[in-house]
Amino acid sequence: WTYAKYLLVHERTSIGGVSESKKKAAHIRAIAQAERNADGKALIDDPAFQRKLAGIEVKLTSLEYMNLRILADAA
Repeated sequence: WTYAKYLLVHERTSIGGVSESKKKAAHIRAIAQAERNADGKALIDDPAFQRKLAGIEVKLTSLEYMNLRILADAA
């Protein structure tokens, strides 16, 4: 059971690639702060864009904490 549990934890925590995805989301946020639309406003100031990016960031944070919980339970 110990070996099976270790393998399951490793599988679950490696599938998501959370840290890499969080880096990419931060990069997208930085680009959105620099990019301007036709009105000269930053893309990050668009409420629809903010909602989408925030939703992604919340999901990534949830996945990160789920992975940490799985690791803690396996210890």
